[in-house]
Amino acid sequence: MKALNGLALATLVCLLTTYSATAEPVVIGGDSPPGLPRNGPDQPSSAPPDNLQRGERVVGGAGQGRVAERVTESEAIAALAEELDRQTAADMFAGAVMVSRDGETIFAKAKGCADIERQIPNDVDTAFGIGSMGKMFTGTAILQLVQAGRVSLDDPLSAYLPDYPNEAMAAATIHQLLTHTAGAGNIFGPDEIELFNANREDLTEPEDFIALFGERSPASNRGAVGNTATTASSCSDASSRQ
Repeated sequence: MKALNGLALATLVCLLTTYSATAEPVVIGGDSPPGLPRNGPDQPSSAPPDNLQRGERVVGGAGQGRVAERVTESEAIAALAEELDRQTAADMFAGAVMVSRDGETIFAKAKGCADIERQIPNDVDTAFGIGSMGKMFTGTAILQLVQAGRVSLDDPLSAYLPDYPNEAMAAATIHQLLTHTAGAGNIFGPDEIELFNANREDLTEPEDFIALFGERSPASNRGAVGNTATTASSCSDASSRQ
């Protein structure tokens, strides 16, 4: 499947968020009507106004004091659906998008194929491999535990995983794991990728990764910024569950 364009998806979400926000209109060119702040330089009428990326409809032409007005939620949803159609048609997007407000789903749509060879389409329940984006969720979960007083960033990994297989790695601190300075290495490196591929269907929990790769010694000097350190993320994720 073609890789998900993360920037495009983030832009879509930002667009929807700002589309439905409430704010006073602003002027993006020409003279400002009384009481309205000026926002940005004059733009030729053929140029897409920057305000469109903040969810605003522009009224008036160049040099006429064009006022940007917020659009409604239904218009925002329609714009999101249109953008998804456009990116899908251009082979720039394959995935699922859901927008919720106050716990209620107001938009859910899937595009493209989950398996191109077998022509299996995506649906809103398709499970996607999110790769290194999991590190962001792991970091957030760990810091929430730090705020709650349940985890210390200065504690060694062994404080939470006392049975971690490699003693040297178990001495790494939670801070080092989260900042990729623990020397944990990368399980997708040239020496590990074959082992990973041979067991990938069985790697469903952090404990599975630790059982397969936990005997490995630190791959680099601790304290130095290393690679993507997927092993470190697995260790941190397992720690957060203890």
